[in-house]
Amino acid sequence: MATVSRKQLAAASEMLRKGATLLSEPCPNCGGVQLKYKDEVICIVCGSSRERAVQQAAKPSSLKEVLEAKALEVAYMLKDERSVERQKELLDLLSKYVELLAKLS
Repeated sequence: MATVSRKQLAAASEMLRKGATLLSEPCPNCGGVQLKYKDEVICIVCGSSRERAVQQAAKPSSLKEVLEAKALEVAYMLKDERSVERQKELLDLLSKYVELLAKLS
């Protein structure tokens, strides 16, 4: 694991105070800890940064929209699946989404 200097740690602490959040995913370059600040992902070890892929238009705003999107996603996966066992898993998941949607309606 890469070591973090006091300067890097101080900079990360300052970003956290300003509202940054720690991400669970390690940096793809060095495996270090990453912070998200204003839709930018920054590694505190190597300093690499990238824009976080956020699609505001596709971002669901309610539980119902999330469930509908997930059900559609599973339906597309089911369409192309060849394995009968995996089809059963997908059908079970789809059934649960539909059941939850019915409860919300």
